[in-house]
Amino acid sequence: ESSQPAELAVALADSAESVVGAVTTQGLIGGGGEHSRSLGSASMPGVPYSFSPSPEAERTVALAISGLSGGASLLPWHSPPDGLPDLPEAFWTDHAVAPPEMSPHLLLLAAPPSSSSFGVERWLSRLDSALPWATKVGGLTVGDSRFFVGATEHDGGGVGLALCGVDLEPLVCQGARPVGPSFSITESDGNVIRALDGMEVTA
Repeated sequence: ESSQPAELAVALADSAESVVGAVTTQGLIGGGGEHSRSLGSASMPGVPYSFSPSPEAERTVALAISGLSGGASLLPWHSPPDGLPDLPEAFWTDHAVAPPEMSPHLLLLAAPPSSSSFGVERWLSRLDSALPWATKVGGLTVGDSRFFVGATEHDGGGVGLALCGVDLEPLVCQGARPVGPSFSITESDGNVIRALDGMEVTA
């Protein structure tokens, strides 16, 4: 196990055909829980792998995509904030004008570079224009701009996997950071909260 993202990226690139990842300090989910660390934790969704050292001890959380049917493929990519994924020319030739049933899908992570801003909505709009039928799912990393495609490190933009020959159904879940302590509603009247944790709520 290692807390160094670049070393981890090299190790995973040597053992898996398709590896992409990022460094994030919040929102890394794996092993049945969410992991965070103020000093940073590396997320490697490649074939994907995820890594997050906890304050108590370092540990590795891994997930592998397996059982892809015949003809299915994974293509890792990076995109600069003002561009498109650096996929092979043959990919764009085959898929930019593909019908919906032949369109690839994109798993992606994005973050602004360390020294500039990133118009994520404009970037996603370019992806929608280039691959209108592709389902695109992913998220933003927090607290760090380092991305990896194989063992190659990039500063911000986007990374991900193009999934060809598979079906992908997205699921959106609301997520937010808690603010202050949490309470349980113990008494209510319709949509009016009367008590929290057994204590009466007063206006």
